[in-house]
Amino acid sequence: MGQWLQLIAFLTVCTCSVYLFVKVVYHRYLYVKLGKKTEMEMQLSKRLLIILREVFGQTKLLKDKKSGMMHLFIFYGFIILQLGAIDIIVKGFGVNSLPIPGYNVFVLVQEMTVLVVLLAIGYAAYRRYGEKIPRLKRGIKPSIVIYFIVCLMISVYLTLTFERVMHDLAFSVYAPITSTLAWPFASLHPTLASVFFYSSWWLHLLILLVFLIYVPQSKHFHLLTAPINIFLKRTEATGKLRKLDLEDEEAESFGVGRVEDFTQKQLLDFYACVECGRCTDVCPAANTGKLLSPMHLITKMRDHLTEKGAAVTSKTAWVPEALFQDQSAHSFQQVSGDDFVDWQEAGTSIVSTMKKQQQSWKTTKQDPRSVQLIGEVITEEEVWACTTCRNCEDQCPVDNEHVDKIVDLRRHLLLMEGRVPYEGQRAMQNIERQGNPWGLNRRDRQNWLEDLEGIHVPTVKENPHFDVLYFVGSMGSYDTRTVAVSKAFVRLLDHARVNFAILGNEEKILVIPA
Repeated sequence: MGQWLQLIAFLTVCTCSVYLFVKVVYHRYLYVKLGKKTEMEMQLSKRLLIILREVFGQTKLLKDKKSGMMHLFIFYGFIILQLGAIDIIVKGFGVNSLPIPGYNVFVLVQEMTVLVVLLAIGYAAYRRYGEKIPRLKRGIKPSIVIYFIVCLMISVYLTLTFERVMHDLAFSVYAPITSTLAWPFASLHPTLASVFFYSSWWLHLLILLVFLIYVPQSKHFHLLTAPINIFLKRTEATGKLRKLDLEDEEAESFGVGRVEDFTQKQLLDFYACVECGRCTDVCPAANTGKLLSPMHLITKMRDHLTEKGAAVTSKTAWVPEALFQDQSAHSFQQVSGDDFVDWQEAGTSIVSTMKKQQQSWKTTKQDPRSVQLIGEVITEEEVWACTTCRNCEDQCPVDNEHVDKIVDLRRHLLLMEGRVPYEGQRAMQNIERQGNPWGLNRRDRQNWLEDLEGIHVPTVKENPHFDVLYFVGSMGSYDTRTVAVSKAFVRLLDHARVNFAILGNEEKILVIPA
């Protein structure tokens, strides 16, 4: 009778938990579906190789050796422990163990894996609160997964320990940790030992199921979305931008002015973000105190998508819904003072930018549908601070594409609202008038050739049958330091007897909308 009650309770709790998990994942799927359809080439074999390399090989994570190894132990630790979790569950119904060949070795592997995961998660906590690495967020919300994992691992040890006590099992070298933990309880009455076992068993199950429900409602949704996001990553040349059809008469707008103007793949990026801060850590804008933080760019738009998606689809973003009654939105609100950290104290780091972002992302009572993407979620200052170097994308372990989103936001500001910073306006005017962003005389473009002794650099007019066209560019023609590079390069071309030519004073930059 007791086993039947145990089974009924188990099935009831698991069914409810799986239902809530599927519900919240499905609702977020509906939010992603609000975006435009993504056009992409499948290239299945190439994408599968990327999955093997970046998901199972963890190559992106290992760019930071310390955190990469930590994550590697946790990642493979949880894969190994899945079979152990099934073994623990069946033991709760009176089954001795799973029919696994070499079961004693299996038990040893499980115990050692739990220990390794605990050590790895301890190091994760140390990095966040001991080293206080600037790119890592601190507080209850960013750290709740640490508590979940620690409690889950402890519940595994407790369950296996009281199983040994309940069955009066002798010390085993294949279970050194739980055998040692069981020793103080050796004299415990079998009935009491049974109570402790089933209490630990239910504790383990409930932590596991609560974690299951929590995952898609947090940054740990990346456990599901990151492999999909990596599989769907762009495979064409880095830096290639999506083309705009400016002659499309049916187009109502260009660029991205609302979150639903992004493609579905771009919206998936939001839910794949790990909030590891690697992108912000290498961002030249963030490291010079500017407002742009690629991590916050993604997370703010993720929050906005979740809030607006829930309002548009009428599908709650949170479960159990009774615990999340506040349906208010978030927006970026400027607070008093230009800096939150003394710049001399912060040095060249991301500290100032991180503080600005954390203190400015505020809850408002607005309807999420009325919150403006540009201005209230992402500021124009952030949009124009990006240097499009793509360092953020190179470091991102889940292959988020930050720059394309920023370019799409810029396109909307420029083409639909005619808004561009003063410096940008001036540079474009100079390009239009003189063919370079500084407004220097276009006739001086090839002056850098004057002191090239013994080398003749032909223009296209002089050598129309060239094999290689060397486009020097404005920096290579006017900037003193870069001119030295141009001279060295043409010396190499001349020494290698390459048939080349330059455009000379005919060279200019064209202003073409991105």
